[in-house]
Amino acid sequence: MVNKIETVGDDTRERVLRVCRLLNPTAKVLQASYGKIEIRDIVDTGKFSFEKAATGAGWLRSLHELTQREVGGKMKMAPKPETEE
Repeated sequence: MVNKIETVGDDTRERVLRVCRLLNPTAKVLQASYGKIEIRDIVDTGKFSFEKAATGAGWLRSLHELTQREVGGKMKMAPKPETEE
């Protein structure tokens, strides 16, 4: 679910949706405003498989791109921010 969709322009919304599709191409991506969404669209759908998601090309690439970064004043492993790509 991509929330607060009304707060961004068309270009940003498309970029966010593109990243979602890269991470899990088979996922149903729901757009919401103020968190309003049909509950039947997210509860007990039987569609999510962690194993399938974790082995997807987007997730694997993201894991390989982890780098040592300062996060909140501490050094942690974190993905490369999209702003640096």
